[in-house]
This record gives sequence, C-alpha cells and structure tokens, in this order.
Amino acid sequence: MTFIKLDMLLITPLLDVDVVTENSKSIQSSGNLLLKRSVVYGSPQQIAKRLKTFPDLDQTMNVSHTTIYSTIRALPKGELKKDLLSCLRHENKKRKANGESKKDSILQDIKTIHKRPAEVQERKIPGHWEADLIKGKDNKSSIATPTERNTRLCILATLPDAKAESVRKALAEALKYLPAELRKTLTYDCGHEMSEHKILEEDLGIDVYFCDPHSPWQKGTCENMNGLIRQYLPKGIDLNQADQHYLNQVAMSLNIRPRKALDWLTPLEKFAQLIDYHKTFETVAPHV
Repeated sequence: MTFIKLDMLLITPLLDVDVVTENSKSIQSSGNLLLKRSVVYGSPQQIAKRLKTFPDLDQTMNVSHTTIYSTIRALPKGELKKDLLSCLRHENKKRKANGESKKDSILQDIKTIHKRPAEVQERKIPGHWEADLIKGKDNKSSIATPTERNTRLCILATLPDAKAESVRKALAEALKYLPAELRKTLTYDCGHEMSEHKILEEDLGIDVYFCDPHSPWQKGTCENMNGLIRQYLPKGIDLNQADQHYLNQVAMSLNIRPRKALDWLTPLEKFAQLIDYHKTFETVAPHV
C-alpha cells in the first residue's frame, strides 16, 4: 500500500473553486504558497484562525470556520464534496469509550502517574513528554510517537520491532538531542515494550511514569497526536514502508500546524520561544 503524499493537500480543492467570504463577495482564491501552507490538513477552525495571524494577507481570504463548513456542505453532490467532507476530522468518526485499550502487561519497579509532579499536569513548564507506539497492519510494524505536553511538539521514530530494547533505544535516540531542561519526564502506558524503563531513565536522566492499566486517556496529549498522525499513516498499512525521512516529514507537517491550545501558534513556534531556536532546530531537525 502506498503512503499519502505530504503534498496532497486534502483541503485545498477549496482553492480551486469560488468561495463566499464574510461580506458575501465571491472570490477566486489565489492559491499562493502561504495560503496552502496554512490549510494543509487543518480543521476549518484552525484554517480560519491561522489566516488572521498574517497581517499582510489579502483580507478577502479571511473567512470564518462556519463559512468554510457552509461552503463545503453547499457544494453539489460529487467527488469534490465527498473528498472535502472526508477531510473534516471528526466527520462520521466513532470514538472509543474510555477503557478501550491494548492489552497491558505487568511491569516491575515502576513510578505510577499518581506520583508524577503536579507541574506535569498543569502544562505550565515544558520538558514533560508522553509516548506511545502506533501499530501497523496485523500489529507487525510500529513507530514511536513521543510528544511534549507544553508545546505539543512531536517526534516520530522508526522501530525494527516492538521489543523493549528497540523501543528504549528509539526513545533515547529521539530525545537525547534535547537540552536536559526539555526532557524531564516521560509518561507511558503499562505495555511490555517499556520493561527497560530503568535503563532509559539512566540514558536520558529522565523520570518515567506509567499510566494506570487500561487508562490511555491519562496520556491524552499523545493519544490526540496519534489520531493526527493517522491522517498520514492510516490504520492497516505496513509501517515498515515508512523510513525515518518520511516520518520526519510527517512530524514537521504536524509541528507547523497551528493549535487552538497554543493561541494559534504552531508547536515549532512555541518550542522556539523556549530555547535558542537555531541551535535546537539543527539537532531536533533529524527527527521533526
């Protein structure tokens, strides 16, 4: 199965049709690069809010998220409307009930999430990560998805398998480039693949905490990120087809997506506010 190409702008068919603006003037979108970058895989609300952050952008391009929704739903029946409706992130999606989770195993000598510092839950201080594995077809392939709670910055890492040693090495490689103040804790679930958590703590100088069994919502930042990653790596594909270069592209695409929780900044912009941007980007770039 082939992968979704990053230049396939799922929402950008809107750029090729007349759209109705707030003042009811019908315009033809210019399709410029700035606009395209602002709408890649974005929700209507993300698109509308992000466009307002560009002061030099043609004001005729500023539309509300309700206008975008209305424009899509007002289209005549056909492939264009079908494709655009499928791009609405929560359109016809069924949510898993709390408690649905992969089978967890019993780990030894762990620190539970209930012993985690309060600052982690508050998200006010950066450097606290969550991580998980995304599984491919028949659970025979995996990638690691560490995500920072404060900035929502994500890093994606290839895995040769889901064994504990491979997962530990991948997480250590992904996070070792960061300054110590930006890798303080890591929260994971009780999967057997984290049985080498003590070695990981020594490798990174980090504290690893574990969710309660069958409680994936306790690391909701990463769970939400996994849902976004699935836009690029759908369920049922062989993740071994995705090399690190491709995962870097996916991570970068997610890290330059504006977030409501960040006042419409991107995770990369938020991350850049924390430390020397150029120095960090040179080291983090191999992964994001």
